[in-house]
Amino acid sequence: MQEKDKWLEKLYEQYYDQLLRKGCDLLGDWYMAEDAVNDVIWIACGKYDQIRNMPFIKAWLYATLKNTVKNMQKNHIAAHETVSEWEDMTSREDEYNLDVLYGNLKDNPDYILLKKYALEHYRVSELAEEQGITVEACKKRLQRARKNLQKEIKKDL
Repeated sequence: MQEKDKWLEKLYEQYYDQLLRKGCDLLGDWYMAEDAVNDVIWIACGKYDQIRNMPFIKAWLYATLKNTVKNMQKNHIAAHETVSEWEDMTSREDEYNLDVLYGNLKDNPDYILLKKYALEHYRVSELAEEQGITVEACKKRLQRARKNLQKEIKKDL
């Protein structure tokens, strides 16, 4: 075994469990903590020549773990925002597809009402107020629109 391999093995045996516990404290997730600690060990391997004789290697490992965790959290937030944007885009795309599929209903006022209720999450009371009708009349219009849409869907099957 080479000197570098021995040093890495010693580093791993001596600090892995401590770093893993700290990673779990910081991230709250065992698997993510494992990934973070493995990244730290990988970084240490890459910086072997710079850190092998460092007197405070433990402090360096903890600081590197802290930075790795911050980067993981930033990436997680960015990924979450991307998923949210994708979901928004997909819901708009689905709305467009409905209009293409059921174009003959597209201009029907009840169908428009149903789209606002189902896709835009309007409350029945809001829709009734917007249309200048009672809540009961609005519910009836939504019911009719659902039935018409179901008929159109059954035609396509």
